[in-house]
Amino acid sequence: MRPRPDATPPSWLDMIDHGSVESADIRLEIVWGGERGSGQRGIGGIYMAYGVVHRFAGGTQEQYEASIAAVHPEGGGLPEGQLFHAAGPSADGWTIIAVHDSREGWERFRDGILMPRMMQGIAGGFAAPPEETGFEIYNEVRA
Repeated sequence: MRPRPDATPPSWLDMIDHGSVESADIRLEIVWGGERGSGQRGIGGIYMAYGVVHRFAGGTQEQYEASIAAVHPEGGGLPEGQLFHAAGPSADGWTIIAVHDSREGWERFRDGILMPRMMQGIAGGFAAPPEETGFEIYNEVRA
């Protein structure tokens, strides 16, 4: 299903902190929405992924590595249902961006793996909970 011609999606560039972006040479391709399981997500699609941004004030790379080792599969893979993961230093600490196949997929990971392990305590991990922003992904663009 394609979007209506009069639909103008917001630019994701308007939603990020441009102060943290120095330069980028990226070729972009819009992936139009499709049915669940089609591998297509994005504008006008029935199947929408879910994004989560975690900001850990004062967080460090060492804390991130300890935390990821405790909640992600061994060998550097992604948890079931997670499609994308990116992390790095930000002006106020450490930021993690994750995209899951759906809000339900995020909630399964959060409630079944992430929170139980965080509640147990992760040696060397983040000392405080993050500021969290979750959102339904309206438009997904891939290089």
